[in-house]
Amino acid sequence: MTDRFWFPRPLASLLLHDILAIVKQFSILLLLAATAFPQANKPADKKDWLPLFNGKDLSGWTPKITGYPVGENFANTFRVENGLLTVRYDGYDKFSSRFGHLFYKTPFSYYIIAVEYRFVADQAVEGPGWATRNSGIMVHGQPCGFRAMSISIPN
Repeated sequence: MTDRFWFPRPLASLLLHDILAIVKQFSILLLLAATAFPQANKPADKKDWLPLFNGKDLSGWTPKITGYPVGENFANTFRVENGLLTVRYDGYDKFSSRFGHLFYKTPFSYYIIAVEYRFVADQAVEGPGWATRNSGIMVHGQPCGFRAMSISIPN
């Protein structure tokens, strides 16, 4: 079986020196990118940023959860709590491969995305191990109108 990852072994089995080598290579790439594109070092003006979340509700966002129609937010999976966009599985008896996405109303083609996230709850019961502590950010995909009732998620 061939790994789909760019590293030769699953992350859990990487040795410390492998991790340090990866960090070193990534640091070098970042340094090269920063020197090759000096304009990228300039912070963007606040007026250039477009907030996609209002901190109050899911306005502008459409949920799609496997097995449910576009727009149906099964078990209130996606919600706003204390001004934060949250994902909760407390309405699920078990995960049952009900993968979910939120789609923003406007497609973008030229962007920089800034996200702050943290994990405050457990993985969904019977959720796949590879998805544990997944930030959930997917920046390229088809619009939700193209999604079938069943969303195919690669293993």
